[in-house]
Amino acid sequence: MNGIAMNLNVSKEEAQRLIDLYFKAYPGVLKYVQDTHKMAEWNHFVTTPFGQRKQEFGTHSVFKNTAAYNAALRNAQNVRIQSTTSTAGLMTFAAANEGIKTLGGMSICTVYDSAEFQVPIAKAAESLELMYYFFDDWPVENFDWLNLPIGTEAEIGRNWGTAQVVHRGTTQSELEKLISST
Repeated sequence: MNGIAMNLNVSKEEAQRLIDLYFKAYPGVLKYVQDTHKMAEWNHFVTTPFGQRKQEFGTHSVFKNTAAYNAALRNAQNVRIQSTTSTAGLMTFAAANEGIKTLGGMSICTVYDSAEFQVPIAKAAESLELMYYFFDDWPVENFDWLNLPIGTEAEIGRNWGTAQVVHRGTTQSELEKLISST
């Protein structure tokens, strides 16, 4: 609350009111925070849906009511989200890589939350649909705890400098025209 008050330049009371409004609008977030704090306080570690564990030494009772304790609780929230996201992303990328190979393509690299694939121009539309499948639909189908689509944006071009956004359902002829204009 103090950090929100400082960042927004509002009173602590106003910051608390905003926090309360947020959790009222998104009760699932509040439940996640409370469950994560309980897990960290009870076990001194948190786990992800993939079973990964992260120790939280700052949650031992000796640290109660200290900045270290509060930092450990915030870290517990973050590590569950970040580790889960990272693992899900790697698994999705690996599945997409195997899928794109069937069309004569190959993965080039990943950069943060982006993946680059090289595919034959003649397979551009099929590849686009396959990538939308793997990055939008596949995670929801394979991770039963994930009940929201990820949301994907694709770009196509001869290189990063000429790549343009394309949407699911773009036809092969539209893609070829777009590629030839770059």
